[in-house]
Amino acid sequence: MQNLLTFRNLTTWRLARARAADARGAFSKSYQLYRKVEHLPDAQFEIARLFYAGKGVVRSYPDAAIWFRKAADQGHVEACYELGKIYLNGSAAVRNQNSAVWLEAAKQNDAGLAEDNLKVLYPAGMMLEADPKEGFRWLKQAADYGHTDAQAMVGDLLRLGRGCEKDFDQARAYYIKADAVEHAGAAFGLGALYMAGQGTDRDPATAASWYEKAARRGNLHGAAAIGMMSLQGNGIPADMSRAAEFLKMAADKGHVLSLFHLAKLYLNGEGIAQDYDKAESCFRSAAKAKHLPACMALAEFYSRGLGSVPNPEEAARWYMMAAELGDASAQMVIGRLYARGEGIGQNIFGAARWFQKAAEQGHATAMHNVAVFYSKGEGVERDTAQAANWFEKAAQQGMPESQTRIGMLYLNGDGVPKDRAKGLEWLEKATAKDEPEALTALGNLYVNGPAETRDIPKAENYLRRAAKRDHAPAILLLANLLSQTGSDDARKSEAVSLLRTAAESGLPDAQYSLGQRMLTAAQDDAGRDEAMRWLEMAASADHALAQFKLGVLNCTGNGIPTDLEKGVEWYRRAANNGHGVSQYNLAVMLMKGQGTAPDREEAIAWYKRAAESGIVEAQRALDAQAKLAPAVPPPASPQEAAHP
Repeated sequence: MQNLLTFRNLTTWRLARARAADARGAFSKSYQLYRKVEHLPDAQFEIARLFYAGKGVVRSYPDAAIWFRKAADQGHVEACYELGKIYLNGSAAVRNQNSAVWLEAAKQNDAGLAEDNLKVLYPAGMMLEADPKEGFRWLKQAADYGHTDAQAMVGDLLRLGRGCEKDFDQARAYYIKADAVEHAGAAFGLGALYMAGQGTDRDPATAASWYEKAARRGNLHGAAAIGMMSLQGNGIPADMSRAAEFLKMAADKGHVLSLFHLAKLYLNGEGIAQDYDKAESCFRSAAKAKHLPACMALAEFYSRGLGSVPNPEEAARWYMMAAELGDASAQMVIGRLYARGEGIGQNIFGAARWFQKAAEQGHATAMHNVAVFYSKGEGVERDTAQAANWFEKAAQQGMPESQTRIGMLYLNGDGVPKDRAKGLEWLEKATAKDEPEALTALGNLYVNGPAETRDIPKAENYLRRAAKRDHAPAILLLANLLSQTGSDDARKSEAVSLLRTAAESGLPDAQYSLGQRMLTAAQDDAGRDEAMRWLEMAASADHALAQFKLGVLNCTGNGIPTDLEKGVEWYRRAANNGHGVSQYNLAVMLMKGQGTAPDREEAIAWYKRAAESGIVEAQRALDAQAKLAPAVPPPASPQEAAHP
């Protein structure tokens, strides 16, 4: 009897010493002392805990499971609970990245030695595979011993059918046991049963009551649930104040969805005082957790400058995160920002890349943009077939601008086989949405197309519809159509009015036509001055015919003072824009030294370009130059090209 008491006292003393070492952080010592009384379930539990935490020993979940199992087999309730959790999820023995790096390096040097060392360091292995059924078994044992957390967890497993068959009645029973001591998770579980109608009739009001209990007990999921129900009026009356109260509870504990919705309440001042700073803070916290809607909302917040001034750089940063998370709309925005250089360095290749990503996800506008890039060779190699492919895909999604572009490509056989019927079909689809370019294209086709398809009334109808959309090219075409087909004063007057409207919109063709018309009709200096003003506006926009006309007027002094230097200047600008007659006239003036210093070499170069443009007189001058040195060009009288 005395020996038994001595043994018990020694065991108790050793266990106390181990716990004291544990308390002061001497984990290696405590491990050694626990091992001396390792037959005790309390010691087995503490050894498992040390392996689980990697304190005083190499962290190893498999070893932790072994020691938890020893304690659990002796009825240690907490060990049953911890063992159940380990089996439920499974765990890696090595969380320390340095150990993982060591193992890989050791295997490369000597795989056999590495395996031997691995067995020494991790005799129970490095991994513990998840076994939900075994986890449920041990958690249920702990729950049946009266462990409250285990009761709530077993309720969850039975409700979800994890590691066991679903059994809502049993889940309810375990939740009620845990709720007897006001367990927060149990209250949430009961709320979930009522909300889903599992094992009972669906009852959102009762669910809300249980969620609120869970929230008041500190359960963030309960707070988030009752907050969202109050926000959306889901089964209970919508109440923004209650929504804000409970969402804040959950948000304060880092619940991402609650942070996002609370931010929106702060932003709009719903149920809580409007506060842009707090809205920004909540959006940012949720966005940092890679919550996609929060990333987009924060980007929009900075883009609009809510509560402050716009911050394009921050907006671009969060759009980029959303784009990298795979959001097609954000990818589209990032493409646009790269194209414009807004908040991010301008990069046409970056724009093309992000437009492509969005397009591949079916974003219609991105498809259109990618097609435009391929058609122009911007950010990608020019590829008319690819352009047609993306225009058609966007068109199939109902994008009217793309319907117009693919229609024109089919009409012209550009990147696709020429197909007039299909081209007209796409243009007609676009006109159903009053797309102005499609209306203009069809109007032009019915005026200037093959004789058998011309239809002036139909053309006028299309052009008037486009003109109502303030589409300047349509207004100009309509003005020309009325001038050509109208004999009454009303149509002529309307034509002039439309021409002026198109010119005032900044369309160089219209400015040129208006200038020409006014110059012809001018009766005095004021009329000629206004005509010259419109011609100069068109010429300044690099309109070659307007530049040529000004060259002629300045050289001939027709209605304005003669100014050969100005004439040469305008001829040169038109010549650089490929106008053949201007190239020839410039060559003549350079050869003769009219309005400029004579320059035979440059004159010959312009003769060559004019000849390549089909100007017969230029080729004759070149032939003369080949026979004569220096040659005298034929007398030049300024020529005007036909009206386009």
